Amino acid sequence: MILSTRRSWALATVLALGCIVVLHSARIDSVGQESTSKFLAPSRPGSRLATGSETVDTAASMGGKENSSRASPADTATRLIADAMSDDPKARTAAIIGLAEIPKSQALPVLHRVLVSGGPAEEQQLALHALRTLAQDQDDADGGIREVLRQAVYHGNHEDVMLAAQVVLDSVDGDQSARSAKPAAQ
Repeated sequence: MILSTRRSWALATVLALGCIVVLHSARIDSVGQESTSKFLAPSRPGSRLATGSETVDTAASMGGKENSSRASPADTATRLIADAMSDDPKARTAAIIGLAEIPKSQALPVLHRVLVSGGPAEEQQLALHALRTLAQDQDDADGGIREVLRQAVYHGNHEDVMLAAQVVLDSVDGDQSARSAKPAAQ
């Protein structure tokens, strides 16, 4: 009897959490876009990304085409990492977006720091978007991106970021499962 009651409560809890995630993902934010679409849509240089209070040109965040052609990839990564920790909010925002375009091994520690720093929720949401883009472009076979997302889900300090992190984690898990299943099916 007690075991059955515990299972019922566990099932009810899982269902309630699932409903919360679904309801949150369907909520329309102040920009008029789906709240999770900015986390699931791929980011490419030259596109525009709504961050909640402003729209950021991702080509400008990467230094523009002129600057990126002159700077080496290592210089760009070093600059983005430094800017992501700067005191200038605009530089941080642009850098966090740009981190999605550098090697995952360099971007992950910085994006993890952004997510657990207790900083602005907007910057944490941008970090989630960057993690999603990294997973799409560079794969997550080693599970590093999913581990950072799990930490954001379980140890986050903004409820909306924690819920969005769960949505991104579910998406990355699904993508990784599909990638893992493809070679076996062929």
